Amino acid sequence: YRLLPVGMTDQIRLRPVKGYCPNCKDIYHIRVRHASTIDGAYYGRSFPHCFLLRYPHLQPKSQPVQFTPTLFGFDVKYPDLPTADEFAQAEALKAEKERRAKDEKEQAEHERRESEAR
Repeated sequence: YRLLPVGMTDQIRLRPVKGYCPNCKDIYHIRVRHASTIDGAYYGRSFPHCFLLRYPHLQPKSQPVQFTPTLFGFDVKYPDLPTADEFAQAEALKAEKERRAKDEKEQAEHERRESEAR
């Protein structure tokens, strides 16, 4: 597939030009000697998208095939693991429950001591 030039920033002299693949919609480092000397800001972040809007017949017709991992011919299904935010929230809830249980236990112990003192 052919790559279109794209800049990672619009500010000059920060990053060299990269290559945008319209088929997989990903950005790649171009391994050509002169590519590292071209400033990415000359193209900007929106060049490939504007180019493909202007020339829609150049957009790839087929989308890449989604890779399906297999093990001994069987599809591998990954479990739905919690995100970092969900994990942190669950840990916070767990800590809050433990704190409340500890507070209730201390309160009950305090009330027991007061009743014994009377």
